[in-house]
Amino acid sequence: MVDVMFTLMLFFILSYTYQNNETQTSKVKVPDNPKSQLDRLKKNNAIVINILNNGSIVLNNKTISLSQLVRTLKTIIKNRNDSPEVLIYTESNVNIKSIMSVIQGVKSAGIKKSPFIAQK
Repeated sequence: MVDVMFTLMLFFILSYTYQNNETQTSKVKVPDNPKSQLDRLKKNNAIVINILNNGSIVLNNKTISLSQLVRTLKTIIKNRNDSPEVLIYTESNVNIKSIMSVIQGVKSAGIKKSPFIAQK
């Protein structure tokens, strides 16, 4: 009976110690407030892309295709010294495929920073 109690006590002591070490050593960076991120992106002249419910892509108040988006983004990158940030606004019922295709287009255009996605 003592050996069973000793084994259980040892198990709980070791699992408690492991749990404490794990929570103390992991440094998780909590993201900023989304509102402050949006403000920072707007201040840094981020490229704003809108995706409508029907899947249309709007850039600079013009509806464009995905291939036109990639070409336009490549032109923007050539004219800027830094890698621009991208802000993607979506309407409430946008298909996830549309969002993913725009993200892939942004990446294929050569923009290294991940796009920030916000819902209107």
